[in-house]
Amino acid sequence: MALVRASKTALATVKPRKWRAPGLKMKLSSVASRPTRVAAPSFLTHQAATVSEIAARRSQRMGSLEGRSAGIVGKSAVDLLEELIEAGEIDVLVTIGPLTNAALLFLKRPDLAGRVRLVSMCGAFTINAAEYNVRCDPEAASRVFAAPCDKLLVGLDVTLKCRMSREMVEALYGLGEEYARVLSSYLRVWMERSGHLPILHDPLAVATVFAPDLVRAEPARVEVELAGRYTRGYTVVVGGEPNARVCRDVDADRFLKLFAERVLRG
Repeated sequence: MALVRASKTALATVKPRKWRAPGLKMKLSSVASRPTRVAAPSFLTHQAATVSEIAARRSQRMGSLEGRSAGIVGKSAVDLLEELIEAGEIDVLVTIGPLTNAALLFLKRPDLAGRVRLVSMCGAFTINAAEYNVRCDPEAASRVFAAPCDKLLVGLDVTLKCRMSREMVEALYGLGEEYARVLSSYLRVWMERSGHLPILHDPLAVATVFAPDLVRAEPARVEVELAGRYTRGYTVVVGGEPNARVCRDVDADRFLKLFAERVLRG
């Protein structure tokens, strides 16, 4: 999950000094330089745990991690989010994984939902599939979709159009900076396992924070299928009051050009 405030700091694994839009004071810092917070100990899936029960499991997990890494601090991601939102330090959350932490935050502090804008890389709205981030924890996604905050859902319908070319990959490999070496190592593993060139799912979601016109979004009411034997985790657009904005199209060429300009130049 990335934490974004346009006038302050965003956390993302991209090159710090260039990922900026004109007129927007946004600084990006490598998450590698930040202490790591312990995430939720388990998904909400198939459980009706209370916030206190989840907190107890989280404490147990943090105890088991103690001493393993100097970068892990004794504070959960949910507690950190609560503190930052209350202090006005962030006003945008960007989720690029299962929505468990966001759901736990809104369960613990439903009053905070209206104080942030959510951008979530999740869902598939014209594709017959359960997208990974929703499929991992459908109950969490369902709770987040029901929260009274502004939501932009950046789903597979648009992210699958944003594929790196072989030339872009080779350009990244050729950079000598540390961030490029780290990203290159990730990409090599990803391509070996997937068998195809990288798809920029998460970077597109982050980019919409400061370049919202990259995508065309429409208001919709989105529900998550929780009970289907074969369709659990599907995101379904239904009738009724809209609870989110769903990305329907993307200017992929413009986004890829922006990505190349900001990330692939030494």
